[in-house]
Amino acid sequence: MWPAYTQMKSGCNTETSKTIINYFNPEQGQIELKICTLIEFLNSQLPPGLPPHDLRLKVGVPVMSLRNVEPPELCNGRHLIIKRIRALILMTTILSGLSAGMTKLLTPMSLSHSAVPFEFMQWQFPVKVCFAMSINKAQGQSLQVVGLNLIQQVFTHGQLYVRCSCVGSPHNIFNCGNPGNTRNVVYKEALQ
Repeated sequence: MWPAYTQMKSGCNTETSKTIINYFNPEQGQIELKICTLIEFLNSQLPPGLPPHDLRLKVGVPVMSLRNVEPPELCNGRHLIIKRIRALILMTTILSGLSAGMTKLLTPMSLSHSAVPFEFMQWQFPVKVCFAMSINKAQGQSLQVVGLNLIQQVFTHGQLYVRCSCVGSPHNIFNCGNPGNTRNVVYKEALQ
């Protein structure tokens, strides 16, 4: 059992025992391990598509769905905000898309990943905290206000266009970084 299960059962963040964790090996079945170094190693792994093992949620936190739970309303990459936390239920509101404003209930589910020599299995909410997102992840979203971090230039001019076009008014775009013009970075080696 993942330590996050104990945190999910309580309405707020609590200290959890990090001494027992399940390790799933498809060839040998399920084995309970009590080796501290292995536990710390497993806890430090962040495979893509899985939330951190220590998922800390609060009311009002923006999160992103990591699974297609109820397509087309609640699918992978959809942004939500936490409205209420109960023992095994998250009450969320969808922030973007055609379903914006719709309330959805999320329950924990088995999440697995096998990009490492062994298979991870977590029983956890399929969400990840997302106060910020990359330009590529935000493509196709309609937002009211956008803050851009342009301290480091964007890789392509198209990325900047995508980010600026998701807001209806230029008065709702706020830039952090070098004001004025942005360079259009072109690597001539890539064009040869």
